[in-house]
Amino acid sequence: MPINNIILTGNLASDPTEIRGRDNPGARARLAVSQGREKPTIWLDVSTWSKWAAQDLMRSRKGERITVSGRLELREYADKNGEAKQALGIVASGVERSAPRDAGNFAAPPPSSPAPVQQAAPFPIDDDIPF
Repeated sequence: MPINNIILTGNLASDPTEIRGRDNPGARARLAVSQGREKPTIWLDVSTWSKWAAQDLMRSRKGERITVSGRLELREYADKNGEAKQALGIVASGVERSAPRDAGNFAAPPPSSPAPVQQAAPFPIDDDIPF
């Protein structure tokens, strides 16, 4: 069986939409993955049928940074002129929302007097440990 795993971090290009399946709901979104200033952005469609990944994706909003894990899929479709086209997408098994960019920019509380350092008791040595 071929191995097909991918983990990408990028920004949502639009708000996710809910999709309906036979057994459970899923979610779909578009992800923009930056390659740096000199290279073009990679645009990927993300879809998931995993309950937890769909819930995390639906809580996300346009512009938010997320990390998606899953498998890469080559999708074939016909454009409006009827020409066959292909697009890369991700079938997500997990979605992790990143902390907002300014979450770490809050001022730290002023330092208080340092707590006294306590000496730890020496760790007992047991020669019967097998490692």
